[in-house]
Amino acid sequence: MHLRILFIFSVLAIWILSVGYNNGPAQIAGIDRTGSPLSGGAFCGECHNTGGSYNPEMIINVFDQNDQPATKYIPGETYTLRVGYNFEGTPAGYGVQAVALDLDQKNAGTFIGGSQKTQIVEVSDITFFEHEKLVSILPFEVNWIAPPAGTGQVIMYAGGIVANGNRGNEGDNAVLGKVDLAEATSSTNELDKNNINFKLLNNPTAGLLKIAFKDQEIGDYHFQLTDISGKVVKQQLEKISNNQIFEMDLSAFNDGIYFLKIYNNKSSFTQKVLKI
Repeated sequence: MHLRILFIFSVLAIWILSVGYNNGPAQIAGIDRTGSPLSGGAFCGECHNTGGSYNPEMIINVFDQNDQPATKYIPGETYTLRVGYNFEGTPAGYGVQAVALDLDQKNAGTFIGGSQKTQIVEVSDITFFEHEKLVSILPFEVNWIAPPAGTGQVIMYAGGIVANGNRGNEGDNAVLGKVDLAEATSSTNELDKNNINFKLLNNPTAGLLKIAFKDQEIGDYHFQLTDISGKVVKQQLEKISNNQIFEMDLSAFNDGIYFLKIYNNKSSFTQKVLKI
């Protein structure tokens, strides 16, 4: 009987380790392993820092829509978080978990989409970007929609693993990284690039989304709606005039979170939409 119980616990332990190896810590256990203040200092090295010889260094950066490194963010604009590693040897795969927080340790901005074999997981109002399975190609990438004006400084924390692929935690190495982003302010003319001024009049919406433009330059504007995975589900080109109210029909879409991006050849702006 004791041998049978021991066997069952051994199999269970192997299964948990195997599942944890192929999924991110937020998805499996609802935990933060980015080294952020919310993690209490814990990171992937709690498990994956035993005996590896890869000596990894994390390369973490945020890029604007022109693929230029960003040190400041414009509220509502879309950026790309990119995480890679420098290392020695020949690892079998890589993992990552990242989170964006303001100085009050609250969720800042919205992750959307993501590179292959990654996922976005929400735990207690905090959103994590992390691996779904170990990947063999770097870098990790995910789009990030900057938070509203007044959020202030944002810090993106990331924890990663460089793994040997034995489906355990021995022989791996863990690494931490972070990047700071200041909020751009109108006093430095950094917000002048965002000349698209609109407001969603009925958000959440049950179907017909009303978009009000104010003091808007007359011209052609692209409307692009994406779901939480980053897939484009609706797009159209419309001519917008000053102080116009434009309607977009979302009645055919499932309830959930979407992102509306409105842009022209000068600038763009993205806002979260809740369909109910």
